[in-house]
Amino acid sequence: MQVARWGNSLAVRVPTELAARLGLTEGKVVSLRGKPRVDTSALGGLSEGQTGYDAGEKHTATVGRWGNSVGFRLPQDLINSLGIVEGDNVEVRDRGTGMIEIEKEMTRDEAIAAIRALRGMFPAGYKFDRDEANSRIPYNED
Repeated sequence: MQVARWGNSLAVRVPTELAARLGLTEGKVVSLRGKPRVDTSALGGLSEGQTGYDAGEKHTATVGRWGNSVGFRLPQDLINSLGIVEGDNVEVRDRGTGMIEIEKEMTRDEAIAAIRALRGMFPAGYKFDRDEANSRIPYNED
């Protein structure tokens, strides 16, 4: 889901199917928790403006009507800790404990940086052996 501007705040519009599964109705107060991404220290640290945060930190938000859907404004401290900006994509999951988990999806640039961080992890001159790699996967002609 994409983070969008809702008045002076950033918010997430929840698709009807997910809202029904989560029992989200207008006026309901929900508990939110940010989910940390993979340790980015190997990728050059945190993004600009992003701070480290405790995955156990809890936040609350009130569900509101957003057109024909429902959504909730993201608390500023959660926005800051996840490094979320308008237009970012986030994943919203129900953890079955009455807690909604929010995780910022990796951007294209972050994915490329992660791939580039793998450079130098193999010895110089190392080459992958195609036959060796394919021999690990059983081949079935059926």
